[in-house]
Amino acid sequence: MLNAACICQKAFERYEEEDSMFKNELEHGGGGRVPSEEDWSNIERLCTFLETFYYLPVRVSGTLYVTSNLHLHEIINEDCIMHDMQLRNDFVASAMAH
Repeated sequence: MLNAACICQKAFERYEEEDSMFKNELEHGGGGRVPSEEDWSNIERLCTFLETFYYLPVRVSGTLYVTSNLHLHEIINEDCIMHDMQLRNDFVASAMAH
């Protein structure tokens, strides 16, 4: 869903420009608020972060080939990714990895 939102970011921004009631309906209709630039940036970072966890089970759970030899390598790879994220200057990414 977050990937779909990123793809449609420009559409959300344009809809806000062209429909004067869009922002009002979101805020007063219980839908929250219109995403800010910071929100879009956080969504992109979160998508990148979650993408690694999506592909891990896909890579190690194949039924047509042996995957047991991949488990340790994949887990170590995930640990390296998390460690690298913890060391970034990006506070949000670092916090997600902790």
